[in-house]
Amino acid sequence: MTDTVKKRILVIDDDPHISMNLQIYLEEQGFEIITAENGKVGLEAFLAEHPDLILTDLYMPEIDGFQVLEKIQKISEEVPIIVVSGAGAIQAAVKAIRLGAWNFIVKPVQDMSVVQHTINQALERVKLLEENRQYQEHLEDMVIQQTQDLRKANQTIQENEQRYRSMFDNIQDVYFEVLFTGPILEVTPSIEKMTKYKREDLIGKSIAMLYADPQDRIDILEELQKKEALHDYEVVFKDKDNTIIPCSANSRLYYDNEGNPFKICSSVRDISNRKQAEEVLQQTNEFLENQIEERTQALKQAKEQAELANFTKSQFLANMSHEIRTPLNSIVGFSQILLNKSTKIDIPIEFKQYLENIKLSGQHLSEVINNILDLSKIEAGKMAISEEDLDLKKLFEGIFHINKAQALEKDLQFSYEYDSQLPTNIRSDRLKLNQILMNLTSNAIKFTPEGKKVLLKASRKEHQVLFEIKDEGIGISQERFEDIFEAFTQEESVTIRHFGGTGLGLAITKNMVHLLKGTIDVKSAVGEGSTFSVRLPLKEVNQTEYNQDISLNYYFAPDNLVLLVEDNPMNQVVMQTYFEDLALSLHLAESGQKALEMLRKWKAQNSFPDLILMDMHMPGMDGIETTKCIQDEMKDINIPIIAISANAFTEQQKEALIVGIQGYVTKPVDFEQLVSILGKYLRKIPPPDFPHPPSFSSLPEAIKQELVEYCETLSQTPIYLLDQILEKINAIRHLCPDFAPELLLHVESAAYSGDTEKFIFLTSMLYQHPDH
Repeated sequence: MTDTVKKRILVIDDDPHISMNLQIYLEEQGFEIITAENGKVGLEAFLAEHPDLILTDLYMPEIDGFQVLEKIQKISEEVPIIVVSGAGAIQAAVKAIRLGAWNFIVKPVQDMSVVQHTINQALERVKLLEENRQYQEHLEDMVIQQTQDLRKANQTIQENEQRYRSMFDNIQDVYFEVLFTGPILEVTPSIEKMTKYKREDLIGKSIAMLYADPQDRIDILEELQKKEALHDYEVVFKDKDNTIIPCSANSRLYYDNEGNPFKICSSVRDISNRKQAEEVLQQTNEFLENQIEERTQALKQAKEQAELANFTKSQFLANMSHEIRTPLNSIVGFSQILLNKSTKIDIPIEFKQYLENIKLSGQHLSEVINNILDLSKIEAGKMAISEEDLDLKKLFEGIFHINKAQALEKDLQFSYEYDSQLPTNIRSDRLKLNQILMNLTSNAIKFTPEGKKVLLKASRKEHQVLFEIKDEGIGISQERFEDIFEAFTQEESVTIRHFGGTGLGLAITKNMVHLLKGTIDVKSAVGEGSTFSVRLPLKEVNQTEYNQDISLNYYFAPDNLVLLVEDNPMNQVVMQTYFEDLALSLHLAESGQKALEMLRKWKAQNSFPDLILMDMHMPGMDGIETTKCIQDEMKDINIPIIAISANAFTEQQKEALIVGIQGYVTKPVDFEQLVSILGKYLRKIPPPDFPHPPSFSSLPEAIKQELVEYCETLSQTPIYLLDQILEKINAIRHLCPDFAPELLLHVESAAYSGDTEKFIFLTSMLYQHPDH
């Protein structure tokens, strides 16, 4: 039956243009619209008009959208509230949803159908919740009624049991003495109560007259001759009126002096009441089993509804991830492209900083999305452990080198200690261990003021490895120790405003530690700093040779053939520009069908791609279907396919790997990550223009000697002393601007990335030249 009553929607927005646009569009869709120009008027309209749904802006004068959410939630949690706002979209969305918002629409709204779709989803959810509530009330009524029925049945059983017990206590068994041939010699007077026959009427008569089935007596006689005695067997008698009497009997056979069967002595008890009680009990059991079955079905339905809700949540997160990552790929990609080109052209230093800020902001947003997805996986129990043999010392030092630039920018005293008792190689989940240490280290740096200390420490404690991250930061109050490991929780609102963050990092860290069968705890005091301690099982492995790519740069043969299957124009431009920077040609197919057509033409020419980069989310044929078609048509040709997708859920990645895709890269695609992928599959050539060692022969002797000293000192400086390295490089540039500028750039890049082997090699090239 269709609901013909117009749904009433309250629109709260201080922008009259937005309010009017929403009103016009939604009225055309059949809704009744109530508008309010601010939060205060909106609350008054809510109390007076009782709308079915509310659309509210967040940032308004007097009373903002967050306050509207809080006040309405206190009055009624059942009215769906959808937030429509543009300022700080992700942070605002998280806060609004925590306050009770049902969904979030980002302004400006380019496609009004999104608004209608979101409203329809919310109203459908209200309908489902109401149906679920009615169903639950119905179930509760049924349970109450069934509980009352069970109590009555139980009371009846107890009353019957007491009555039957009284009957059993007062009944007298019937005792028989019967000749083997059948005549009754003696019987107790209680026979009259059982069979309505008087004792004197039965003496001398055959006992066969009391059996409901004469064959029963024949069978009993045969058994008695075999065993001489039978105990607690059942037999069916009949009374004077031919009424059936179920009985329980005990009998013994006696023999005469010659050894022939002589007589049988038996005691017989009427068990009619017991049989009735057993029947009642059976009926009760059947009733209870039916109740259990009904409740099991109800629980099954509730479980299915919960699973459906969880699936809907996962689908929402997957869609949200894809929709955000697709434009984010362009933002990060173009900023990386401009940063790469800025090294070849002269642009103001502040422009480079702006580009760096854009790139870092995009990467931060990507991290936020990854954290939300990680938390979703953990909550759904879908995050798996993938253990491998790894070099623990290199991983630990890598954490230090990656974070040292950020620490030096804050002028922190950043250092690490590694216990020599720890084995070089262990077995663990590399990605999760790396993320645990990265989260704790970046937090320590973030919350530590300038000039203070941050220490990373790894040590052995019997069969465990202990990681300690110590800082002299703002500290944590003791009563908040447990809360900080909860999702979306931070020390206090002031911390959020000052330092930022979603409050997901420590929650994810704690869950990952538990997945690795470890523990995490914290010691802290406000204003005195914090120490986070992580203990993990120490799984030692034999010394392993690790094949690490330590090539200084990536140079690829220009005849490499790479096919990109990508429907998004912006992502196409990003990837094409990346390939131009690598002096490689990139062939583009904007759909799966177009990719198949190009491959068929290449196949006819006996020419095949060295690598296919495949987008997973495309209209028509998606990446999975396209891959299957390629494999069917190119059965004899092993063309590596790498997925490049905004879909970041583990299930989607597993599906890609199952169909034969060799790797999975999540958007936004980082330039260095792309180069690493290409390095695995494309043909390389020696770098034709790699900087040669500099010549000192044309330099004045004074400058020459000073340069040699600078270069030699630079080569002996530990890579983690980044500030001293940069100081030496700048001194060389100041002393002689034309001295090996490209080679110095490579040295600087190696120092920033923490590539020790590359740094040592390059710095040795600076001064180990025969003419100096």
